[in-house]
Amino acid sequence: VSQTLLSFDVPTALPGGLTVDDEDLAGWNGSTWSLFFDGSANGIPENLDVDGFDRDPVNGTRYFSFDTSGKISTVDFDDEDVVAFDGSTWSLAYDASATLSAAFAAGDLDALGVRTVNIFKDGFEIATTLEWSAAVP
Repeated sequence: VSQTLLSFDVPTALPGGLTVDDEDLAGWNGSTWSLFFDGSANGIPENLDVDGFDRDPVNGTRYFSFDTSGKISTVDFDDEDVVAFDGSTWSLAYDASATLSAAFAAGDLDALGVRTVNIFKDGFEIATTLEWSAAVP
């Protein structure tokens, strides 16, 4: 089922009785709203607002950008950085000011996209074994 994911900058009441906080992601499937990602239940402090999100479709890792600098678990980050969550552990995925230049620290990353390798079947599968291959496009 395809969903549009949204993050709001303040706690928001949605139709159907769902209220999401600014650290959450809401999903809209065209007819109903759902809580796609509960930020506070996964360690995101209430003072942080999600302002960029994407998910690696291959391994499921979720990538976030936030509106301000902060700390999740033991990970310190700034608003221009990308933080990763694999379902149990937070890590700094991209330190923009260290990677690009210190001047980039003045920017606030507001959107992001994850690019991964393509996954395809190679056509040599047998009934009991599926073989998957990865290739860079």
